[in-house]
Amino acid sequence: MPIDLNGTIYKLCLLDTNAISEMVKRPSQEFRHFTDLTLPKFYLPCFSVFSVLELRQRQDLYEKFLDLFSIYPCFILKSHMQLMREEMNNYPNPTGITPVLCGFPGMLHPENTLRKTLNLVFESQTNHDKENWWNQEKAQAVGDIVKLVDNYQPKKGTYTVKEIRLFLYLQVVSQLFMLSPDFLNSLNNKGDGIEVDSFPAAKMIVYTMFYKFYNDARRPKESDTFDFLISALTPYVDAIITESHQVEVVKKIKCIDHFLDNVEVYRIHDLRNDSDK
Repeated sequence: MPIDLNGTIYKLCLLDTNAISEMVKRPSQEFRHFTDLTLPKFYLPCFSVFSVLELRQRQDLYEKFLDLFSIYPCFILKSHMQLMREEMNNYPNPTGITPVLCGFPGMLHPENTLRKTLNLVFESQTNHDKENWWNQEKAQAVGDIVKLVDNYQPKKGTYTVKEIRLFLYLQVVSQLFMLSPDFLNSLNNKGDGIEVDSFPAAKMIVYTMFYKFYNDARRPKESDTFDFLISALTPYVDAIITESHQVEVVKKIKCIDHFLDNVEVYRIHDLRNDSDK
């Protein structure tokens, strides 16, 4: 999703929480290699609100994050729920949706920095309560997902593309129903079916869940919940930098679905010198 800034077209590069952490720990290495990689392609860094919440669990990393990205142009992107609501509002064509929630020009305009904005956001007791709720819920959420894995097993040892698409359909519809039953009821009353390909954010969450737990049978981690929610942004950006397993997830998705064809994918590993790897 290219962005026009003062007549120059920039592209969005989503950094997951681990990528951000490595950059702020070693700005002269990972962050410098990030700029070497992305500036020639006119990529600007962006991140999810859930990465901000994760970083705030480590005050030292959070402060370094604010220090670094308050001087560099960057974007905070919308949540999965905001994107899914926009997908419903624009149904059946999501192509005009922008993922950007707010942008920061860095030192070009020091009165509007990432630090100042986030400090203001977290002064609110309401936002503190939301932050605490998400941090409390994430462990239970991933546990509930894992409990369902045995309920959808492949008929012949490995999942077929048809079985994966059925899983995708059922799970996307379930997400939409939890978010807005009125939307599904309105389609049902019209006698229309639901086109799940019109919901890229919801699809990405479901695919990530499937390839992490159903296809690969990984042991769950508390951070997986936020990983799912951050992944919802992938169809709406031009590139992502993420951990190796999520890179493999995206590659597997591209083999059976084309909605990520234009997304470039990099590993955190790609930001290191050979001597660092």
